[in-house]
Amino acid sequence: MNRKTRLLSLLMAALLAFALLCSVLFMAVEAHHDCTGQDCPVCQQLSACGHMLKTAAVSACAAVFAAALPLLVCMIFSVRTAPVQADTLVTRKVKLSD
Repeated sequence: MNRKTRLLSLLMAALLAFALLCSVLFMAVEAHHDCTGQDCPVCQQLSACGHMLKTAAVSACAAVFAAALPLLVCMIFSVRTAPVQADTLVTRKVKLSD
């Protein structure tokens, strides 16, 4: 990766972390607000923040699973046997002389 792509990736990760932090803080502060009724804008925002956090959690679990899957497959299907010695005339010490 070149420097510009790496910087952009770090910036996007920082923005995502900031958005998640702001959602959590908003939910903590407004958890016990005075609800105005059915069309309460605070309740709608709390719902949107909760949906974003659930989506981020599912995405994080999927990313961890996708990263761990090749490792698990390699661990399951790895063949751990003793080193195989070739059965040749040299290893049997056979002399081919006429």
